[in-house]
Amino acid sequence: MANRLQPSSNIFIPGNFGRNFPGFTNVMFPNYQNSGILNIPYPNYNYQQQQQSHNILSNASSQQQQQSIQAQQQQQQQQQSQIQSNNSSVTSTSTSSSSSSSSSNTTKTNTPYTIFTNKNLESASSYFSECTSKDYSGHKKNIKTVGWNCDGKKIAGCSYDCITRIWGIDTQRGKELELKGHTDAIECLQWHPTNSDILATASSDKTIKIWDIRTPSKPTSTINTPGENINLCWYPDGSIISTGSKDDIINIYDAKSGKVMKNMKFNDEVNEFSWDPSGELFILTTGSGNIEVYRYQVKINDLKFLKVFNAHSANIYCLDFHPSKKYFAVGSADSLVSFWDLEEMCCIKTFSKLVSPVRSISFSFDGQFIASTSEDNQVDISHVDSGQSVHQITSEHVSSSLAWSPTQPLIAIAYEGKDQKDCGTVKVFGFHS
Repeated sequence: MANRLQPSSNIFIPGNFGRNFPGFTNVMFPNYQNSGILNIPYPNYNYQQQQQSHNILSNASSQQQQQSIQAQQQQQQQQQSQIQSNNSSVTSTSTSSSSSSSSSNTTKTNTPYTIFTNKNLESASSYFSECTSKDYSGHKKNIKTVGWNCDGKKIAGCSYDCITRIWGIDTQRGKELELKGHTDAIECLQWHPTNSDILATASSDKTIKIWDIRTPSKPTSTINTPGENINLCWYPDGSIISTGSKDDIINIYDAKSGKVMKNMKFNDEVNEFSWDPSGELFILTTGSGNIEVYRYQVKINDLKFLKVFNAHSANIYCLDFHPSKKYFAVGSADSLVSFWDLEEMCCIKTFSKLVSPVRSISFSFDGQFIASTSEDNQVDISHVDSGQSVHQITSEHVSSSLAWSPTQPLIAIAYEGKDQKDCGTVKVFGFHS
């Protein structure tokens, strides 16, 4: 990835994109010239106070008249100066009062969350612009992965501090659950697809641990793995679990017994992978920008290679399935998110708002929106149907992971920080009054 970045910035410079890209008929690149970021030199206006001038009577015939006139002028000037001073004070007070009144009268439109179409995307932008966020903290080091349980009531974050923390939406600070047992950084977590109290964690300590948060003091089971784990996923019914290691080996285990059912070694760098919602396909993304598709044969616990797509010009880091179960999306180091038809296996559209490597993506619970985060400290929310960006969440820090709630329009975002004050926080965005 280093050769794709300018030494002096983190702005991605698109390369030869579009070559051998099946289905890429409407590839869009960021239009920097029309981005609306203009360097407009505003005029430097120099305002001067206006002074009142008075006509001085002349042609007085006598010194007495002149002295009388001068005395009258002096008196008038003093009176006018006092009037101007009073007017200035009144104007200042009036302006301040008007500003305060205007500020107090500015209220939210309280745009409701509804079905947003191409015709009311401004309403979608208004909705998200009115949303607020809430912080959930407790980790002492950066968080690697964040995720919601299947009923959308709890959030989990795993960290370099070897701990997984569980928060409820209304959890008060210090009341979160702690799952302790790993001896090295926890690289990934995933909640059970149907049981809201079960989750699995994968660590560099060469173990997978399965937890029941109703008894958080120790894991219900531990699976020893041959390599340092960086990823994991559940089979749709929760009976099988798969892990990926740093040496590009995917292992498939029986979730209950921990028995190895299948292992595969790959020559290419393996990043994100997952079964599709039906459990029939196993899809993985690679360091060369490919999407590989396998048929999962349940009875013999085998993966049969079907096809490979040269989907992106750079490493593909993340993958997520649309709630309709008909589509999926991947995010790449080329700064693009591509949206694919699962049955036809062709790219339908791309989302090109981000300008740095895409680190994490997630669909909203109703499939209307896709959120993506990159290394430029920005989270983008785009409307899936139109492909248009409707809102951006900016931060001082890079987001490492994000996930939409499966039941409501809330996004959990994990940020990386350089010190304990900044790191270890999950921000949930989307609270709306």
